[in-house]
Amino acid sequence: MAELFFAEFRFDTKALRLEGPDGEVEIRAKTLELLTYLINHRNRFVPRDELMEKLWPEVTVTASSLTQCISELRQALGDSVNEPRYVETRIKKGYRFAATVYFRPTEHLEPLPPPPEVLKERGSSSRRNRSLIATLLFVITMAAAASWWALRQTEIRPTPVVVLLVASLDSEEEPRSFGERVREAVVDDLSSVDGLILPPESMRPAFDQGLEVEINCCSQGHDFELSAILRERRTGETLWGWTWVVPKDGKTVSSTTAEIAARVRLAIVRHTQAT
Repeated sequence: MAELFFAEFRFDTKALRLEGPDGEVEIRAKTLELLTYLINHRNRFVPRDELMEKLWPEVTVTASSLTQCISELRQALGDSVNEPRYVETRIKKGYRFAATVYFRPTEHLEPLPPPPEVLKERGSSSRRNRSLIATLLFVITMAAAASWWALRQTEIRPTPVVVLLVASLDSEEEPRSFGERVREAVVDDLSSVDGLILPPESMRPAFDQGLEVEINCCSQGHDFELSAILRERRTGETLWGWTWVVPKDGKTVSSTTAEIAARVRLAIVRHTQAT
């Protein structure tokens, strides 16, 4: 997934490393795998049987193994069963990660200017390099022209982009409706971007390359929590992610929908230009 944050915690899902206000939290890797799965599916209550199957796929364990992991996770997070901030339990439904999750943005930073002493050194040597620069400029211009012509002769294949709304069948209607609204806005926004193709649902299995945008929405009291994650379709590598907390009033929902679509488009354009 990515490096992500919730409350006062930082969680590296690749290294399975959890850090709190006092540094790294000592906790078993299996319990952090549980945390990862709950975060990935935080738009719903995950049944106990599903968690046991995913965490111990080739091992027969009893329900007490999962109970121990849940207890250990709550203890590590300082959570309470009666007033949960992170892990919520619902009888016959399972467990749900209830905290708002923020993804660290992965856009490229603008380069910083060099220090003054470096600029001074460059200034003293620039005069004797001018004639060489003039020659190099001519060579570079000719090479750039040749490269441009070669690119014009090469067929540029569009990048497939699949936009998915991840929601379980038992999700509440309100967040599902908002998530679908955002998904449609993202599709509409991307359809006008040159170099992209958005395959219809019936053709998606044929496109194992390209990019995938996952839209995930759940309800948090008076707010929606919506996350958008950009991945490589073939490898599953996370390229970019962002989380919005949106008040449920109509005006904010409408304006934020357009903002989310624009941010997703910018992330995709930057990635395709970089590659």
